[in-house]
Amino acid sequence: MSAFRLYELDNADGNCTSPFVWRIRFALQHKGLEYESVRVGFLDIPRIGPGTLKTVPVIEHDGGFFNESWKIAEWLDVGFPETISLFGSPAEYSMAQFFDKWFGTAVMPPLFRSCVYDLFQRVKPHEQQYFRSTREKMFGESLESVAARGHEYLRIARKALLPMRLALRRAPFLGGTHPGYADFIAWGTLAAFSPITRAPLLAPDDSLNRWVDCGRSILQF
Repeated sequence: MSAFRLYELDNADGNCTSPFVWRIRFALQHKGLEYESVRVGFLDIPRIGPGTLKTVPVIEHDGGFFNESWKIAEWLDVGFPETISLFGSPAEYSMAQFFDKWFGTAVMPPLFRSCVYDLFQRVKPHEQQYFRSTREKMFGESLESVAARGHEYLRIARKALLPMRLALRRAPFLGGTHPGYADFIAWGTLAAFSPITRAPLLAPDDSLNRWVDCGRSILQF
């Protein structure tokens, strides 16, 4: 089997700040597939492989380049059936997709806004203008204006996590007795943002901290 190369977004401190890259990190660990990490910045992405890619993660394997976390996850399951499956059944796949849509609309937007200025401050200096201009276009306001409401955005995000707290009362993982791709989705966001935020993403008494600790005991983050 040829080696995998995983192109990862990193910041000035060498930390991977992409939740989507972390999902694929976890997927590769879960499947027992070894990979080489290639660290890139925002401005390096268009120079990867064929020069048409715009986002990470990107996996290079046998001369091919694959991007977008969902497509990579699907490719890993289809292309390497001898390894542990990411989606145990079509039903599990559908539920993971549902979880991704819920998490991506209810949790990630306020969570990202709560720490976007912290992220900006740790972006590589020569890429800060790119980060600022693209994110301010997305928000329709300055990063400073978003940061001024950071505590409110964090409160909204923490409140939105209630369905996860309720689900994890009955099982140690969102996937049941073992972590599944839904766990990787949520862990990926916390792994990407937690190292650079001044305020903890989860309150100290949040029951989700135990679930995060379980993840750290299984995966590398």
